[in-house]
Amino acid sequence: MPRKQSRSFTEVELKFMRILWEKEPMSPDNIGKILAGDEQAISVGSIRNVLAIMMRKGYVIRKKAGKAYLYSAKIEKDQAQGTLLGDMLSDMFDGSAALMVAALFESKQIPDNDLDTISQLIEKHKREEDGK
Repeated sequence: MPRKQSRSFTEVELKFMRILWEKEPMSPDNIGKILAGDEQAISVGSIRNVLAIMMRKGYVIRKKAGKAYLYSAKIEKDQAQGTLLGDMLSDMFDGSAALMVAALFESKQIPDNDLDTISQLIEKHKREEDGK
């Protein structure tokens, strides 16, 4: 049986996407400078290879600018977050948002200052649902 193609980013692809979401369009050289500043130096050739793969997957687009190519995210950050969250919800939690939130609480990954924000978001969502 053929392996299902993941809609999730690899670790390296996610680093590239974060850079492009923050500062696009960018050349491979500029992406390399940012990665080097984060002490994650990658050769320009490797950066171009990753960008080519990401273009084939439909994550990025490029435009010619003089002799160079500038790359931009084709997928908006909120769209990617929604897709990844939906995949995780269905794959890891059998579609149960309650199980996913319970796992997040049990992992103790939620800082105390986020709890108030989460409570406010739940209340806001309830009000919006009641208003429909």
